[in-house]
Amino acid sequence: MNTKKNTAVLLATYNGSKYIEEFLLSLENQIYKNFDLICIDDLSTDETLNIIKGFEDKLNIIYIENKIKLGAAGAFFTLLEKSEDFYDYYLFADQDDVWDKEKIYRSVIALEKMATNKPNLYAHRLELVDESLSHLSYAKIPKYISFENALVQNIFPGCTMAFNKKAKKLVAGKTPNSKYIMHDWWLYVLVSAIGNVTYDRQSLIKYRQHDSNTVGMASNFFSEYKIRLDRFFKDNKQGVFGIAHQANYFFDIYKEDISKNDLKTVKRLLENNKFFLNRLYMFFFTKLKRQTFMDNLILRIILLIGRY
Repeated sequence: MNTKKNTAVLLATYNGSKYIEEFLLSLENQIYKNFDLICIDDLSTDETLNIIKGFEDKLNIIYIENKIKLGAAGAFFTLLEKSEDFYDYYLFADQDDVWDKEKIYRSVIALEKMATNKPNLYAHRLELVDESLSHLSYAKIPKYISFENALVQNIFPGCTMAFNKKAKKLVAGKTPNSKYIMHDWWLYVLVSAIGNVTYDRQSLIKYRQHDSNTVGMASNFFSEYKIRLDRFFKDNKQGVFGIAHQANYFFDIYKEDISKNDLKTVKRLLENNKFFLNRLYMFFFTKLKRQTFMDNLILRIILLIGRY
């Protein structure tokens, strides 16, 4: 097979033998064929790698060697660092999802329509399904897509993302050395500040909900708010408690690359805790925003009490 395609699908795997064959079959069935599958395995102990190797005559597969435990974010950041720069477009992939046959095609077409001199990010809606791929719900369509949203909320699961070479280089050139920063949220923050983000309301992926999900999504009102409460009371720096941590990392690395307005927004967030009057100002006048009224109220409260 030709080893120089114009698109790279970046797949991180770990003990995915139960579902990965269905994912690989959905890759094989893509109407857009001009892609390589670049795979890194996080020390699986099951048959994951053997199943992938069984598709070598159907897909052009490139393996990134790995000998240490990376975790989900670490595996994807390693893929960004070690995958070649000659691809025009890149897509993140999870091992247990099923892709619509037009997913890569629509992603590439959307990116081709965007300005070529900027880092560009495309994301699409997803369908939540159970273990047997039965429909549960569709992800909510975001109301706000902006840097002010990206700083305080991760709205795009990595498996819905596609991005161009400039966005890949933007991340890979200065990969964060932190287990608390998720690859998809980080990419949304960077590209919303320095490039362009576009969203497709069409669902192009069946996103499986099961006990082995590293990061799950809520399929109904009650599970959604249970997840939010868990994130609020567990100080794991991956939800609301990661806001200041991630913003500080972003400021240190990219403060020379962003607009004055965005720089002011980040500084105000980072300096919020210094004085009560700062927190009071942020409670009433912050431009930071999440997707719903309740989320925005919670955001303002955690800004007021400095618990982020």
